[in-house]
Amino acid sequence: MTDLNYRNFAVYETATGRILRYGACPAEQVGLQSRVGQWALLLPPGSPSPVGHYVADGVLVPQTVLPGFDTLTIAADGVARAVMVVPDPCEVWIDDVAHTVTGGWLALTSDHPGVYDVLIDHPRHVPYRAKVTAR
Repeated sequence: MTDLNYRNFAVYETATGRILRYGACPAEQVGLQSRVGQWALLLPPGSPSPVGHYVADGVLVPQTVLPGFDTLTIAADGVARAVMVVPDPCEVWIDDVAHTVTGGWLALTSDHPGVYDVLIDHPRHVPYRAKVTAR
């Protein structure tokens, strides 16, 4: 039997708007779903799925797609670079090592041949992952 008093909710980080989890529970328990630094947003009936969204000013907002690198292959000469626009600031993971990037763009260079795994997971954007090859 379905309880018609159940309501959909999304729990998000108040500092970033990143949706951490979502579900349904009795309406009077929605406020109990969050922890310190989080907020539980009661979703109106007919709201879109919170997947692919973040929260801004208490409203679900669709994530946008980052434009990506201008190239995925560079010379391993320490000069050639793969460039892309990124949120300012943001955290970029290169081969599982976190780097804080400021200034609104990322330039990846290398003087060592290899394949570099790049991940950008920012609340306002669809997660971006690419492999940049330095030859």
